[in-house]
Amino acid sequence: KFKGDFVEVAAPSYTFYALTPASAVNGGSGSNWSVTIPTYQTPSSLSCDEAAMLLYAKSSEFESIPTEAISMKFSHVATYCRLTLGNISAALPEEAAGAVVKTVDVEFSVPVAGSWNFKLSDGTLSAGRASNKITINAEGQNMEDLWFAMAPCDLGGQSVTVSVNTDKGTIR
Repeated sequence: KFKGDFVEVAAPSYTFYALTPASAVNGGSGSNWSVTIPTYQTPSSLSCDEAAMLLYAKSSEFESIPTEAISMKFSHVATYCRLTLGNISAALPEEAAGAVVKTVDVEFSVPVAGSWNFKLSDGTLSAGRASNKITINAEGQNMEDLWFAMAPCDLGGQSVTVSVNTDKGTIR
């Protein structure tokens, strides 16, 4: 015989989470993870750097561990920007004629890259060791299609500074 209160123990449930790419994951457990949106990015001509294209998914809840594949719908963690810089050669001083663009720095007045805390259970992102600056590797890139990824944020009333770094100096 037992005396006292009885506690009902609920059957375990299982929810699965996924976060990709692995190179962007710094660590974590359960649904709380640290991720990096790179501060240095090398885009393709059609998209941002793959290492900055963070995706996550959360499964349905299961009463037991599934024995077959489960279906998960992925969503984006980062937001993506396409920067167009036209007629850079006209902005160069005479002594810098023929300069080759190496990188483009985009600096914001709010955090947009670096280390972030990501909650997979509800898709929320909060700044960890975040940075306000993203450097885009622009060598060989079309200056009208510079893609980069950044943390979603409200830029209303904020400032953005773009610096074009060439082999002959910087244009701001």
